[in-house]
Amino acid sequence: MTLQFVRRIQDAEHIFTYYFEPERTLRYIAGQFLEFHIPHDNPDDRGEKRWFTVSSSPTETHLAITTKIDPKKPSTFKHALHNLNPGDTIEGSEAMGDFVLPKDESTKLIFIAGGIGVTPFRSMITWLAQSNKSRDITLLYMTQDEKQVAFRHELDQIFVSLHIMSDGKRRTAQELADTIGSIENAHIYISGPEPMAKALATDFRSMSAHAYQVVTDYFPGYESI
Repeated sequence: MTLQFVRRIQDAEHIFTYYFEPERTLRYIAGQFLEFHIPHDNPDDRGEKRWFTVSSSPTETHLAITTKIDPKKPSTFKHALHNLNPGDTIEGSEAMGDFVLPKDESTKLIFIAGGIGVTPFRSMITWLAQSNKSRDITLLYMTQDEKQVAFRHELDQIFVSLHIMSDGKRRTAQELADTIGSIENAHIYISGPEPMAKALATDFRSMSAHAYQVVTDYFPGYESI
C-alpha cells in the first residue's frame, strides 16, 4: 500500500511524529502496527524496512507513527524517514497485531510505557476519547527525562490516571504495583524496550498475575527507556 507523506511535528526532545495519507482507507485497530518500507541509498545493516506501532487513532484523518531520532547518528532508515518531503511516497503493509484493548469494557487496565513505548497507548486513549468511550485506565510512563515526555499536552487532558516517571530509572514490577495500589483483576499492558517489557512481564506473572492478564509489545533495538 502506498503512503504519501504529509508532515512531521516534534512531540518532545528527539521525538517526532510523521503523518501519512494512505492511498485507500486503511482499517486498523488502536494499538496495531505496520511495516514501513523506505528505499534509500547505502542502507545500513538494519535495512530499508522497519516495524512501527501506529500512534494515531483510527478516528483521525491521517496515519501517524512516532519515533525517537538519535541526534548524533540515526540509522539510515530513520535518516530517510526524517528527510521525507510532503508528497513523497513510501510503502506500508496492512495493519496487524493483537496489542489491542480487551472487548470487556469493564476490565481494569494498567498501561506501562517505557519511552517511545507510549505510542500504542496514545492510539488507544485517543480512540476511546474520540469515540466517547471510557475505561478504567492507569498509565505509568517512564522516560529518560522530562524533556522526552511525548504527547504531554494530550495526556494531561484525558481521563486516565497518569503517573510520569522521568528520572530514567527502570522500575521493578513491585515498585510499579506499589505506585498503582493494586493489580488485582487488572489487565497489564507493557510497551517499551524489549529487555524492560520481558522483565516486567515475568515479574508481574510471578506476583500472581495470570498469563492472560499480561500483554507485551516491545521494540527491538532499544535498550533503555
